[in-house]
Amino acid sequence: MPLPRIIKIKRLQQDAEIQKRMKSQQSLVEKRSNVDAELSHLKQHVPLMSDTSSECYANPNLHELSLEQIDGAITTINTLEAESNDLEKLIEKSQEKLSRERAIKESLKELESKVEQSQQPSQPNEQIDDLVTQQAGLIQYGNS
Repeated sequence: MPLPRIIKIKRLQQDAEIQKRMKSQQSLVEKRSNVDAELSHLKQHVPLMSDTSSECYANPNLHELSLEQIDGAITTINTLEAESNDLEKLIEKSQEKLSRERAIKESLKELESKVEQSQQPSQPNEQIDDLVTQQAGLIQYGNS
C-alpha cells in the first residue's frame, strides 16, 4: 500500500479516536453534572450533623427524619462528593489524552503533506526518509 494512503488511513483512525474520546469525555461531564445536581439537592434538604438538633426544631420536615436517615443522607453526600472528585480527575485525564490525540492528528497531517510533496521528484530520498522518521518519532512520543 502506498505511504500516502497508509498515512491517510492512520489520520482517519486518529479522527475516529478523537471523536470517541470526545464522546467519552462528554459522558463524564454529564455524569458529573448529574452527581453534582443530586449532591446539591441533598445538601439543601439535609443539615450537617452538627446542625441537626437546632435544624430539626426549625424545620418540621427534618423533625420527621430519624438520625439514621440523616446519617444515611450524609453518607450519600460524602460518597457523591468523592465520586464528583473522581469524575473531575477522569475529565482532566481525558482532556490531556484528547490534546495528545489532536497533536498526533496534526503530525499525521503534516506527514501526509510532506509525503505528498516528496513524491514529486524534486526532493532527494534521504530528505524524505528523514522527514518520515522525524514525524514517526513525534507520533510515537504522543502515544506514550
